[in-house]
Amino acid sequence: MAFVSLLLLSYIWIWRRSFPGAATLFAVVLLATLTAGHVLRRGSLRDVGFRLDTFARASMLLGPVAAVAIVSAVLIGHLSGSARFPPASTAVPGIAEAVVFGLAQQYLLLGFFYRRLEEALQKPASSLLGAAAVFALFHLPNPFLTAVTFFAGLVAAWVYRRAPNLWVNGVIHGLVSYCLYFSLSAELTGGLRVGPGYWAP
Repeated sequence: MAFVSLLLLSYIWIWRRSFPGAATLFAVVLLATLTAGHVLRRGSLRDVGFRLDTFARASMLLGPVAAVAIVSAVLIGHLSGSARFPPASTAVPGIAEAVVFGLAQQYLLLGFFYRRLEEALQKPASSLLGAAAVFALFHLPNPFLTAVTFFAGLVAAWVYRRAPNLWVNGVIHGLVSYCLYFSLSAELTGGLRVGPGYWAP
């Protein structure tokens, strides 16, 4: 956990744009580290939540929360005039990218950090709070994202504990992020940027 945390934080804050290919190097090192840990633990993809038997239950638990978040964001954006959704014909690639990115984040949050904190702490409440705090940490210094991801991390971990399913968490993460970005003003969301990029014009 310490190495992955250091890798993520150093990439976000120090070397993200410091040389060509930084993103590729980061992705390769992170994927290799996660894969190695997964193999050493002799776990399966099903164990971490890439499964279908919990799909319905996870959807029932997480769906209503996601629906409230999406409807609220779209409504606020419509009333404030900040909504700027792209045409439907060009929205599909953006939604697909958001879902893939959401799935990757949920794997890190739940399949990696939450599961290891649960093993180490042996206390459900501490594991939930710890995973949510780590998730929020990676979204500093953006105050909007830090608050949202802490709450979202709590909800996601609570649902995951009862119905471990990364497919549902990943898709919902992507859809909510997409709606927040195109519904709310950049002044409020900071353009969903993190690290030094948060202050970029």
